Amino acid sequence: MAGRPHTKDQDRTTDPKTSPEPASREPPPTDPITELLQVLKPRLKTILARFRIPRQDAEDVLQDSLLLLVRRHAGLRDPAAYLLSTLQYRCHMYWRHRRRDRLLDIGDQLLEHLAPPMRAADQAAVEARRDLGRQLATLEPGARRLVLLRYALGYTNRETARRLGLPHDSVRQRARYARNLLARRLAAADRPEESSPCPDAPCT
Repeated sequence: MAGRPHTKDQDRTTDPKTSPEPASREPPPTDPITELLQVLKPRLKTILARFRIPRQDAEDVLQDSLLLLVRRHAGLRDPAAYLLSTLQYRCHMYWRHRRRDRLLDIGDQLLEHLAPPMRAADQAAVEARRDLGRQLATLEPGARRLVLLRYALGYTNRETARRLGLPHDSVRQRARYARNLLARRLAAADRPEESSPCPDAPCT
C-alpha cells in the first residue's frame, strides 16, 4: 500500500532550519524614577540617618521629596542630585517644624521663651512682656494660635493655613483681625483709669 505523497509544505514545517524561532520575551520597561530610587537607596538612607529622622517619619519625608522629583523630573538635568539635595532640605525643614511645634506647646509662655534674655533691672520691658502674655491668653484659642504662628513663629500664610486647617485665602484677614484685637486689648490695659474726684476736697 503506497503512502501519502511527501509535500514541500511538510518540508517547511518540519525542517528545523526553516521553522520560525519562538519570539524572545523582552523585560518590561523600567520606570526611570523607580530605577533612580533603587540606585540612590543607600545614599538616601544615609541622609535620613545623618539627620536622625525618626523611623516613623522617615518614609513621609522621603515621599515628600519624591513627589517634588516626580513633578519636576521632565525638566531636570540631574535628577539624582535634585533628589539628594531635596531630601536634605526636607530633613532641615522637618526639624525646624518640630522645634516650632515644641515651642507652640508651651502655650502662653511661648513669647517669654522666644524673647531674648533681659536684665533684671529692665522692669518696664519685663512688665510689657507679661502684659502681652496676659492679653494673649484672653484671645479665643483660634485667634491665639493665629497670632503665635504668624507673628511669634514667623509661619507664612500658607504654612499657617495647613497647620490650622484653614482656607489659605482667609488666613491673612483672620491673622490681621486677631493681631488688631490683641493690640486693642493691650492699649486698653495700658490706659490709666480715670481718677474719681476726691471726696475730701472740692473740685476746682
